[in-house]
Amino acid sequence: MLIWLLTLLVFQIANRPSHSARLRFHGDNNGPPPLDLDPDNMYNEQMLNTAQQGLPNCLTPRNVAVIGGGVAGLITALELSLAGHMVQLFEASNRLGGRIYTYRTPNGYITELGAMRLPLDQHLLLATYIKKRFGLPIKRFQHYNPNTVVYLNGITAPRSSVDLFPETFHFNVSDKEKGQVSHMKLESDCRLGIFSSSYSCS
Repeated sequence: MLIWLLTLLVFQIANRPSHSARLRFHGDNNGPPPLDLDPDNMYNEQMLNTAQQGLPNCLTPRNVAVIGGGVAGLITALELSLAGHMVQLFEASNRLGGRIYTYRTPNGYITELGAMRLPLDQHLLLATYIKKRFGLPIKRFQHYNPNTVVYLNGITAPRSSVDLFPETFHFNVSDKEKGQVSHMKLESDCRLGIFSSSYSCS
């Protein structure tokens, strides 16, 4: 609470649009580097520290109900229970994980039905949990693989095939659309202005 009051005081004294204050030593023209008092940055630092170290142990344990067994509910239940609270997690579906769902076939194949890639350079909180807190191994996401198999309408074809046209998979297309892959069709529609009102075709 004291840090928030100090932040407000500095903002009032500085009375300028910047969210940082520069502290100077007596007789020093340049002073030390600016002290960042932006509440968002302070929150991020505290949040990442909690993700890395966990919550402090509670003095008065409470009974806590966490509703929802998605990622947010799971991490909330974990943090609260590690801090000493008695936590009960409630989930309406028959599995935990929410939108993260890895499907494993009996013969060992894995398919990601949700959260197939995690951009850790954009999600610092998630990156802190995965890399620093839990030390989970990560692999670089491969955006394109020519060996990928496409299965549509009961027909299987390799992704690298040059004939992945709609008619290959028995889609009902006009004669002028035959032989056009999806991006060719989109470019053609953009040139005609069909999507210009709804989509950016630049």
